[in-house]
Amino acid sequence: MGFLDNNSYKRTDKIGPLEIDRANKVYRIHGANKAKGSSLVGGTAKTIGKAGLAMGTGGLSLIPSMVKKSKNDTDWYSFEELVSYDLIINDQAVVSGGVGQALVAGAVFGGLGAIAGGITAKRKTTTKILNMTIRVTSNDFSKPVVFIDLLRKPVKNTSKEYKEAIENAQRIIGALDVIAHNA
Repeated sequence: MGFLDNNSYKRTDKIGPLEIDRANKVYRIHGANKAKGSSLVGGTAKTIGKAGLAMGTGGLSLIPSMVKKSKNDTDWYSFEELVSYDLIINDQAVVSGGVGQALVAGAVFGGLGAIAGGITAKRKTTTKILNMTIRVTSNDFSKPVVFIDLLRKPVKNTSKEYKEAIENAQRIIGALDVIAHNA
């Protein structure tokens, strides 16, 4: 009977895999890939423990880790925990931003060809995009770096998949830029 119904009030905004709670100034990333070895706390101890267990069980203890998914959701991060973010295309960072940084190569989103060409004149223009990922660095020891995969397979820079990935990258990077400037 209140004046707000469920349709007119949204607690969070979703931009691709990014979920933002503006009222509480927190965000999380759904389906983020954790960087290998990105846990700074206990990483070595876990590796030593797994190696010992694997030797003791003849390698059978490694099967569950091979089966489990590499994707997961991050915990909620406060806006202040966002350190930086990069758009990585063909394993090269082409757009960077974060707290205290201006968006580097922000004009790159004006033309799809500039991104495909890698922005600098020294690089050859490529017609095939091998991968596109957004790397998000936060001030969290358990997951300091996570990746948002936008393209996982090679596509042509004229394809529908590439254009959709660029549009998603624009929205996600824009949202991360707003988060960084509202921290």
